[in-house]
Amino acid sequence: MVWLHTIIILVAFFILILFSPINLTIKYSNHLDIKIKLIGIPFPVYSNQHKESRPMRSSKNKIKKHSKKDILKSLENVGKLLKISKKAIVYTAKKVKINTLKLILYIGAEDAAKTAIRYGQANAIIYPTLAIINTISVPKKTLINIIPNFPNEKIDIDFKISLKSSTFNLLTLAIMLFKKYKEIT
Repeated sequence: MVWLHTIIILVAFFILILFSPINLTIKYSNHLDIKIKLIGIPFPVYSNQHKESRPMRSSKNKIKKHSKKDILKSLENVGKLLKISKKAIVYTAKKVKINTLKLILYIGAEDAAKTAIRYGQANAIIYPTLAIINTISVPKKTLINIIPNFPNEKIDIDFKISLKSSTFNLLTLAIMLFKKYKEIT
């Protein structure tokens, strides 16, 4: 009887995790920070804020270099996978909700004309991309600000996106992509 209770508890826990919301937050402001929150528990995935310089590699620990043919073949496989699985990705992307989309971009150059050109190029890239994002999922909070910073030649980016979906949707996408990948390889 105890084993029956244990199995019921494990199945209930699995179902709880499977249909619980998962939040993904990506921030970039001088460093990249990626966090996942599952059942209210935050898990830091990646942060390069406190990266130390790597020690010099000795001749024994050299990284194996891949040939250009291997790299091109893997890129070709990724391209084929994306073409084949376009419907699955679009279907899952519609199930993902965007809670926050924030982009503050400071663009500058020493010359006012160059600053204006860079500002126009940034607008030409960002706003059509925002239109594509809005067709897939309309963000709850959106802040897009492109600021020309004339005398300063530095370009600064402050970016944050917060996505929400269920574990079931992401698991379904992973299974679909794995099946499609097996078809092309």
